Amino acid sequence: QCPECMSEIPVAAKRCPYCTSVLVPSD
Repeated sequence: QCPECMSEIPVAAKRCPYCTSVLVPSD
């Protein structure tokens, strides 16, 4: 889930397709 827009996105995604936020991988 994107922390910025709360959209469901693939775990492997590097960038949110909805709000284009760069995602930091959570370990």
